Amino acid sequence: MRVLLVSHRSLPRHPAGTEVHTHSLARALVAAGHEVLVYTAEKDVSRRHMSLNRREHDGVRYVELVNNLFHESFEQTYRSQPAEVRFGEVLDAFRPDVVHAAHLLYHSIGYAAICEQLDLPFFMTLFDFWLMCPRFGQRRYLDGSLCATIEPERCARCMAGFKHAATATERRVGRALAGLRGATGVDLAPLAKRVAAGSAAPTGSTAFVEPELDPRWLDALAERERAMREELVPRVAGFVAPSHFLESEFLAWGLPAGRTHFLRTGIDLLPFEGFVREPRAERLRVRFIGTVVAHKGPQVLVEAFERLEPSVREKLQLDLHGPGSHAPELAADLERRAAALGARYHGALERAGLAATLARTDLLVVPSLWYENAPLVILEALATGTAVAVSDLGGMAELVRESEAGFAFRAGDATALAELIAGLASDPERVIAVAARGRGALRSIDEDARDFAALYDAALAR
Repeated sequence: MRVLLVSHRSLPRHPAGTEVHTHSLARALVAAGHEVLVYTAEKDVSRRHMSLNRREHDGVRYVELVNNLFHESFEQTYRSQPAEVRFGEVLDAFRPDVVHAAHLLYHSIGYAAICEQLDLPFFMTLFDFWLMCPRFGQRRYLDGSLCATIEPERCARCMAGFKHAATATERRVGRALAGLRGATGVDLAPLAKRVAAGSAAPTGSTAFVEPELDPRWLDALAERERAMREELVPRVAGFVAPSHFLESEFLAWGLPAGRTHFLRTGIDLLPFEGFVREPRAERLRVRFIGTVVAHKGPQVLVEAFERLEPSVREKLQLDLHGPGSHAPELAADLERRAAALGARYHGALERAGLAATLARTDLLVVPSLWYENAPLVILEALATGTAVAVSDLGGMAELVRESEAGFAFRAGDATALAELIAGLASDPERVIAVAARGRGALRSIDEDARDFAALYDAALAR
């Protein structure tokens, strides 16, 4: 079977959960005898907007759509004719039997209609809430608060203050850089990014100002909602939900129950074969692993440590890992505050070093401030028998409840997290007791490949 996987970003530049799972699934499908191509998107201002770039990574073939966010309208963030033209070219060249999208951000919902015209089954895995929330699918308002429900006026205010496209100046610079690279091979994009980052005004800690309600955004978002429900959903052969929480939210939103399948996310277990935990140290080893951005909540963990009594901190060791390029001010602040606590911010953690790092971890803290679905780092912690402490939201809390391999605390509540950590520091045997329970809750990426292939076969047989 020839399978085209579609993702919004990809390895090795973007080692987040969706990208890692897509890559692992591609490898597992290939190992099972299928032919696989991953169609992804990448912002690269040194390349022509909407051009295609072919490459290979770790035995997986990729085609990248260069999307520099040169949108003429908000509509082009979800329905893009230029992207659809490129998608058609990829289909013509690869001739897949089935298309499976992990995400359509930076692509177009029109891909489903193209597949329908060609009688190609089109599947989607729901890794977040992008179908109902255009702000990266996170259901977070501009001030960082959660959106428990989807309210049109709140969404309109949120998008009015959200940058969704490149500015005119950014477009001119991007076209110039792409022209230079095309003519000479010289790539000045990294230098341009550093200059832009260095010249940006500090954001400071100004108070949040509620955006004005613009009726035009109400109309634009109503059209997006209609397009998702009428142009995309009916053309999807099957939706895959990796958590019961996300499944229930989307069924309430209106996805058809008969085409929505719960499948817990599988992971590549090979890196953890023969895993051996390093002997316990005198201090309880607490760790954060994730992208350093506000909605991942590393600042909540640091604040929790700041609230601990010095006598308690002496029983603990805190380490933080994650790329800080998305929020350099936050990363610099965390590094400074961590150092003052005797802790350390290490920067990005390479995938190859994950197992060894978890071997030196007693408690992994996942303090995310949004409705995470099934975070890969939690599943990987469970694979190594590492206890986790998670925010009591969405799929995170669900994983802890099902595996009984960790602890939950109120999201964003540094005091509650500090109390939890202080209690574990005084009774580390509780950490050991829960850590061993998690492995039975795991699925392998090979099981994902098998079950997805069964879904594909069923659709092709209709």
